[in-house]
Amino acid sequence: MANFITSGSGGPRESLVERQAKINAACSSFIQIGFRPELFSLNNLHNHGYTDTKFLELIQPISFIPDLCALRSFFNIARESVYYPSATPPNGFFNFVNCINWMKSELSAKMQKEGMSVVALARILFDYAAPLTQVRKRIQSEIHELKERQMELEAQSARISADLKLKLGPLYGYEEPSIAEMRVGSYLLYVKDCIYRGITATPKFDEMACANLVDVFGGAMKERHLIKFLNDPVRKKRIETYFNSIRFKGLAAMDGNGYQNFEVADSLEDL
Repeated sequence: MANFITSGSGGPRESLVERQAKINAACSSFIQIGFRPELFSLNNLHNHGYTDTKFLELIQPISFIPDLCALRSFFNIARESVYYPSATPPNGFFNFVNCINWMKSELSAKMQKEGMSVVALARILFDYAAPLTQVRKRIQSEIHELKERQMELEAQSARISADLKLKLGPLYGYEEPSIAEMRVGSYLLYVKDCIYRGITATPKFDEMACANLVDVFGGAMKERHLIKFLNDPVRKKRIETYFNSIRFKGLAAMDGNGYQNFEVADSLEDL
């Protein structure tokens, strides 16, 4: 069950995972220029007195700057301006907060100096974000195409399954033994063969020796696997009934190739 803690927004409750994902996305550029992801964990934010909403408001619009080189340079300037030459930077989180506040102050001063309106700043930020927006749209388009392709493949698989069920009847569902089963089964047949011949079986084999065992005993192992499947009491009766229902001379083969004189054995013992 997901855990929920108030995010400070007053909106619908979100799980911790969803809220952390939102913070991670907003701080992606900061992490890429060297800040530790742990700095932006929900626990760390709350330990320093920040709710999710308060922190997201703090980092805007700095978090929207997509040019990582410019962002890194801006942080370096902020750090030097805030702490150089005598002040000692506080711990990592408040160092980050102080730099963010200085950067926002610089942006605000620049806006006032240049008479830049909120709309103008918004347009600048949208221009910064345009490449990422295009990437997101491309990814969403690819996801949509993949989902459509998945639906097509699922429909095709369902049609094939229905066709196999129709053609194989009670034989549907049989699967050849796996590689691991082939190795184990072949080894057991090898041991029986050694006992029959009065020799001692080798307890362990390397990859090549295992492959050789499968080459020698794999056919017999597959045959036993099929016989075990066919001789299941319930399935055996259903198979005999199914075969009896399709027995007649000149039956067109189930794959549509029209083999002639097809007859089914009178019982499984004749197979």
